[in-house]
Amino acid sequence: MRKKLLPALCLCLLLFGCSRPPAEPASGVSTLPVETPPQSLKLGLATVTTVSKSQNATPDFPGVARTDITMAAVTVDESGIIHQCILDGITGVIPFDATGALQAPEDLSFHSKNELGDSYGMHKASPMGKEWDQQAASFAAYAVGKRVDELHSGDVAASVTVDTDSFLQAICAAVQESSDLGTQEGDRLALSSDACMDNSRSADSDAGQNGSACCSAVMGAVTFRGEKITACRFDGVETNLPFTPDGIVSTNVSLPQLSKDILADAYGIRRCGAEGKCWYQQANAFAATTIGLTAQQVSRLPREENLPSPDGSAAHSIERLQLLTEKAWQQTAAN
Repeated sequence: MRKKLLPALCLCLLLFGCSRPPAEPASGVSTLPVETPPQSLKLGLATVTTVSKSQNATPDFPGVARTDITMAAVTVDESGIIHQCILDGITGVIPFDATGALQAPEDLSFHSKNELGDSYGMHKASPMGKEWDQQAASFAAYAVGKRVDELHSGDVAASVTVDTDSFLQAICAAVQESSDLGTQEGDRLALSSDACMDNSRSADSDAGQNGSACCSAVMGAVTFRGEKITACRFDGVETNLPFTPDGIVSTNVSLPQLSKDILADAYGIRRCGAEGKCWYQQANAFAATTIGLTAQQVSRLPREENLPSPDGSAAHSIERLQLLTEKAWQQTAAN
């Protein structure tokens, strides 16, 4: 009889143990899943600029001061992996004749190649029928998920026909110059620009004065979370090509054209308000004020502050930088 009761008793104990409610968690210990905070990313912006395609004027054909700018904006994690990448370009052509006279309106401006889209016209000459902005987007997409040492132009030869050397240089420089400004994974990246013919003048043979063809460009890399700016960087390029009264470019066009951020103090210090600061210092300070604001709020900021130019001529208003944030927002809102 005792042998029959023992198995029955063990069965009851097993059933009772399985039916007990779960033990209460220790005091102060949460049972909710822990959410991983978004990964912090660095924001980078860089340009590669050349004036090597500039030409002298002849009696039959005008000369040109040509500026070619390739721009790259990236977001990068701590291990150097590119999370987002945008490429764009600007070609600024300022003509002049053999008498040293500019052949362009004073308000001449230059749209970026992404802004021009199909009207840039490369698809007509491309064997694949692809426009410049499409090929730039293909290369930018190829860069995502890679480190700079993993980027090779030959890997995307089948999807682009443009020279990718400037793409590689711009992306590598943007990664190298990237910094932690508040961007997080999931923020949307935009790259905007504004370029015009600024401080240009015809030559004056009577005074023995050379002319000057200047393409002045500013660009901004901005990240957004919702409508608010989480990080912002600005840079600028000014190519000032002198030409003689008989239309001859009087500078070495093979020399590198550095951006204002790279030139830093060498770009020139001019007074701005009560303080003498370089262009990059003031641009960085303005970029910092945009954090947490919407592009619309940035557009309402006071415009009394000016950004200096290296030759002491009329300073540039921060209105151009405000325009960059607005254009950046329009890009992200459209996508």
